[in-house]
Amino acid sequence: MRYIDITDKHGEKGEAMVTHCVAGCGRTGQMIIAWAAKNGQISKDIDPVEWLRKKRPCSLETKKQEDFARKIHKSFQK
Repeated sequence: MRYIDITDKHGEKGEAMVTHCVAGCGRTGQMIIAWAAKNGQISKDIDPVEWLRKKRPCSLETKKQEDFARKIHKSFQK
């Protein structure tokens, strides 16, 4: 996933990053979950949608986005 490659590159350098789409809710939420799941920020027993909405309630606007977020979270579980 290109987004993960980009965040890894900047993270290794200790650089700050901002993730945002037009409204900062739907697509942004998916990318934040991908990054957080890859980096161990969301444990496997937590629903990633609930985890994100506690931090940003508007995140993930459609069922498809929620489903994708759960799928990407699961893909990073070891």
